[in-house]
Parts: sequence; structure tokens; C-alpha cells
Amino acid sequence: MSLLILLITTGSVWLLRTTWIESNGQWCDRWHSALRQFLLPPLLLLTTAIAIPLQMLSSSVIWSWDRKLSCAVCVVFLGWVLLLWLHLMQRGKRMLQQVNLCPEVNLHAATARIVDFSMPYSAQIGFWRSTLVVSKGLFIVLEPCHIEAVLAHEQAHSRYRDPFWFFWLGWVRRTTNWLPGTEAIWQELLLLRELRADQYAALQTNPFLLAEALLLVAQNTPILPEDGCIAFNHAALKSRLVERIEALLDEPISMNQSSWKLWGSFLPTLIPFLAIDCHFYTAF
Repeated sequence: MSLLILLITTGSVWLLRTTWIESNGQWCDRWHSALRQFLLPPLLLLTTAIAIPLQMLSSSVIWSWDRKLSCAVCVVFLGWVLLLWLHLMQRGKRMLQQVNLCPEVNLHAATARIVDFSMPYSAQIGFWRSTLVVSKGLFIVLEPCHIEAVLAHEQAHSRYRDPFWFFWLGWVRRTTNWLPGTEAIWQELLLLRELRADQYAALQTNPFLLAEALLLVAQNTPILPEDGCIAFNHAALKSRLVERIEALLDEPISMNQSSWKLWGSFLPTLIPFLAIDCHFYTAF
């Protein structure tokens, strides 16, 4: 029974990913669709991997070979997921420690760290409370008016806590990169994140200046680790730069989010706990 549930769950999440189609609707619809397709399969795998060992530990039935195999697979999967999280946390902390060694300056009422890069670069680095990082090259390539637009964009990432949330999403990406569509949905999430920050910045400054800054920075974008790092012009999004610029020059995009519908779509992740006769819970 446990092995059958494990196989059904794996097949279901594989099928879910193969049915994903990139949406061309409003920002909110695209955001919810991408998040749902990105998170639902791994959450379903995670709850299954937790439910099966719990059932095994609480059951007095003799363990058959299929029960032992399914439990071993779940434990290995959970252990691998935990080790990967620890690795990413340590990597992010090291990067943040290196950034904190850089000199600190005040830019337009914002505190930033200056890194010795010849290329134009700006990013929010960290977790919940991120640190603004800019390169010396940014002041060489961009005019003060462009820099102000870039800082407004980075302020949006800090406001929406993008470094924190995308650290977790990046962890999910690495744990399920073997599923179809993972990279495509990840690129969609990156684009939607930048579109949201662009729209926020466009309300604070001239959108044409922000579009010009995007073009100037896009010519020389350094490639840095992604974990806990939210760059102004992500290297992976160069191919979709036109969409960002067109969105800035068009009418403002509605960013209203109805989160209850999104979170309600994750209720199927509780199915593994209901499908397995888990004596652990009935004992209470």
C-alpha cells in the first residue's frame, strides 16, 4: 500500500508538471499559475515522504519488503532535501558575510554596500532583511537619474522580501529539477518578480529612465550566485528584456493578489495523510 501510494504520487506530480502552459493573462493570473504549478508537486512529494514513515512507525503490522522499500526511499529523499537546504543556507550566509566587509555608503536615503566591480551591478543580497549592493561600475555607466530609478527598483525587492521568498523557491527548484517544466516555470517566476519590481519603481520615478537603465545594464551583466541574491537585471532574463521594457512603456499593470484562492489550491497536498491509515493520528 505504501509503495503504491508513493508511485501514484510520483506519477501524479510528473503529470501535473507536463500539463503546465505559460499563461498570457494579467500579472496576477500568471503569478498564481506559476506558483501553483511550481509548488504543488514538491509539496505533494514532501507530505507523502513524511506521511509514509509516520504510518510505518505508528503501525504494529510486520514490515514487508515493499513497506521497507517505500520507507527507505522517503527517508533518503527527506535527508537529501534537508542537506540541500543546509548547503544553500551556508552558501547564502557566506555571501552575506563577504558583502558586509564592503564599505558602506548612503545613496538617496538608502544604505548600500559598494563592491569593486567594473561592470554595472546592483542587487538585494540576504534573506528577510536584505542588503543593497551596488558596484562602482554602476556609477560609471549610469547617470544619477538612472541610478535613482535603479534604487527604486531595488527598494521594491526589499519591500516584497524577494530575497527571502526566492531563497525558498530556489531550494524547491533544486529539489525538483528532475521534474519536467521546472526550469521553464522558474524563469517565469523570475520574470514576474522583476515585472512587479519594475512597476513599483515606475510609480516612484520616470519609467523611461528605468527602461534606459535596463538597456545600459543589460549590456554588461555579471553572473553571480543566485541564492539570496536578487539582481537588477538577472543574467537569466536577458532574453526577455523586451517584455520588461514594453511593460514599463505600456499602461501600469494591476498587481492585486487574491491569495486565498492560491493557498486553497494547495489543499490536495494533504491527501497523503488522508489516504494512508495512519494510526499515529488516531491514537490521540
